[in-house]
Amino acid sequence: MQGVDVTGIIVWSIHRADDGPFKAYKFFGENLKRDIPTKANDKLGSIANSIVRDRIANMTLNDILKNRSKIRNGV
Repeated sequence: MQGVDVTGIIVWSIHRADDGPFKAYKFFGENLKRDIPTKANDKLGSIANSIVRDRIANMTLNDILKNRSKIRNGV
C-alpha cells in the first residue's frame, strides 16, 4: 500500500437546459437556496473523491508517480 495525495478544485454549476434544474433540486434539495450550498458541495466532493480513487486504483504506481496527465485525463 502506498499513499497518494491528489489536490484539486471543483467548479460547478447547474445545467440549465431541459430538466437539469429539476434534477439538481431532486438531488441536492433545499440546500441549493443557500448562498453557499455546503451539502451540495460536500456531495460533489464525495463524488469527485470516488472518481479519483477509482482512476488511481486502476493505474500502476509508476504511472501515478510519473504520468500525472493520465490521472487528469482519466478523471
